[in-house]
Amino acid sequence: MNFNTKVEILPFENKISHKSKIFLIGSCFSENIAIKFENSKFNIKCNPFGVVYNPVSIFNCFEILKKQKIFTENDIFFENGVWKSFEHHSSFSKVDKNETLQNINNDIINASSFLKKTAHVFITLGTSWIYEHIEKGFV
Repeated sequence: MNFNTKVEILPFENKISHKSKIFLIGSCFSENIAIKFENSKFNIKCNPFGVVYNPVSIFNCFEILKKQKIFTENDIFFENGVWKSFEHHSSFSKVDKNETLQNINNDIINASSFLKKTAHVFITLGTSWIYEHIEKGFV
């Protein structure tokens, strides 16, 4: 009696090589994978918005990169002594408004350009839960 099913998996044609550009986005697991790739000298870009956990927010990140949206003063807010963006991890928060915007926009421009030439994309999800800003109507 055979209690397992044998599945033949064909080799993937588009293999990762050191010539590949690799884009990683999502949970902290993406960052851990990125460290392994970096240590092995792969060309990577990881989490240009910081750690992002849910699929809707990750989709929004891709939309921003696709449009190369430039963030302005209207896209950030001041709270607890620093400027923040709802679209970015707190690591982007700075005391200086211009520095916050410059860091955000530089990462968007660089990541958008990198993504256009990317051969492999890794998406890691941390949760399926999303939170909606009731007043502003976005996730």
